[in-house]
Amino acid sequence: MAARTGQSPGALSTAARGGQLPPLEVALAYAEACGGDRAEWEHRWRAAEAGLGTAPRGGAGGPSSPSPGPSRSP
Repeated sequence: MAARTGQSPGALSTAARGGQLPPLEVALAYAEACGGDRAEWEHRWRAAEAGLGTAPRGGAGGPSSPSPGPSRSP
């Protein structure tokens, strides 16, 4: 799959493992390699990003970090 997508095996493995939103380009390459529609999966990725409250760094497809959680009152 790495050869087909142009993404590193590690990036694809991390995306498949879940737990965090992968960079957009990795997610799109993975989806396309599995027969998914690029536009549909970009829309899904952006919705997931918005739901997580993340802001990409370094442009599209760059790493994202979660925003701090809400403060808790005692």
